[in-house]
This record gives sequence, C-alpha cells and structure tokens, in this order.
Amino acid sequence: MAMGKLRQHMWEELRLLNRSEATIKEYLAAVGRYSRYHGKRPDILGRDDVRKYLLHLAVERKLSFSSVNTANCALRFFYRHVCGRVDVVEEIAFQRKQRQLPRILSGAEIMRIFEATKIPKNRVILMTMYACGLRVSEACKMKVTDIDGDRGAIRVSEGKGGKTRYVMLSNCLRDHLRNYYREYRPDRNGWLFPGRNPRRPITSRAVQLAFEEAKNRAGVTKPATCHSLRHSFA
Repeated sequence: MAMGKLRQHMWEELRLLNRSEATIKEYLAAVGRYSRYHGKRPDILGRDDVRKYLLHLAVERKLSFSSVNTANCALRFFYRHVCGRVDVVEEIAFQRKQRQLPRILSGAEIMRIFEATKIPKNRVILMTMYACGLRVSEACKMKVTDIDGDRGAIRVSEGKGGKTRYVMLSNCLRDHLRNYYREYRPDRNGWLFPGRNPRRPITSRAVQLAFEEAKNRAGVTKPATCHSLRHSFA
C-alpha cells in the first residue's frame, strides 16, 4: 500500500475512534518520522525495526519519556489498527516514567501573576484554569453555553480522552466571568474566549505566552507553566 493511502487509512481509524485532533496530528507525524528513519514504508517493517527506532529515540537522541512514549503509542496504533499486525508491537515495552512532584505555586505567587497579566481576557482565562483546575486546552475551548451560573458549574466537554465532566464555578470566578462578558461580548452561541478570528477559540500557545510574560513581570522565578495552575488548584 502506498504511503499516502497508509496515512489516509490511519487518519480514518483515528477519527473513527474519536481521537483528538492533537493526537491525530502527533500519531501521523510519529509514524512518518519512523518511516523516514528506516527509509522504507512502515507497513513492511517489523518488531526489530520498531525496537531499533525506539532505542534510537531514547538512547541516541535522548528524547524525554513523553516523546518516546508518544512514538511507541503511535506505532502500536498503526500496527494494530491499520496493518492488523499485533505481533509487531505486543512485546514492545513502555519506558518507566521517572516520577517527579509537580511544581506548585503559592497563593501569593498566583495573585502576583494575575495582577501582572495586562490583557483582561488573558487574566480571566488564567483565573478560570486555576479556579476550576482546567487544562489550557480545556479553557481555550470553553463555550459561553458551558457556563451554568444558576447551578454554579462549568461543563468541560473536550477534556482528556474526549470525556465530559462538570467542575465547580465559585462565586468569585462567576463575578469575573460576568464582568468579562460585559466587556468583550462574545457570541452567546460561540467560544467564550475567541481568538483573533472569532470563529476560532484562542490558541493554547497564546495563553501559554500570556502566562510566561505575566510570570516574568511578576518576578516569579520558580519554574512553572500554565499547567502549574492546575496542579496548584489540586
């Protein structure tokens, strides 16, 4: 089967299993890199080729656990669901992840970061991530209709694994969201935090950059990212 048809077949299988757009992009790219490394179509390669490639990523390129694990998962999916060759990957082990405690920001540090966030919309996004323990992608893809002020809850419909859940909406955050809505007037049936193109949500990268800039202005030197807000909430 030609490489283009293999890619299309894999895309279709990923879509049928309702994998996220980010996962589809990562898996297709991972299989493409694997194929280029060996200089052959991936469907004609075997178990030893998979092991050799994963060792190359871990030992020679010294990639992180998550990067090697993503490649491993992508190849498992490809051989199981596209090629029907479970034997190729059934004995390929995952790396053991070195557990590290997450970076936790203090309440004072978080308040300094909020105060140093110049754009009100970005400040409310960061507040929402912290107050509800959301991932950055979840906050970006919230819609106006996800806010249930009467019940004091927020519907998170595009969480990890495509799962839907409800999180608590505090009175303080509800007030900030109401003020934000009055100022920005997002479409009632659209994204709560639209990007430059109102038909699309704000990007995760834009929020990450806003956090990094505010963190630097606030003089917070502790290593931290947007995801640290979720850990600090927990």
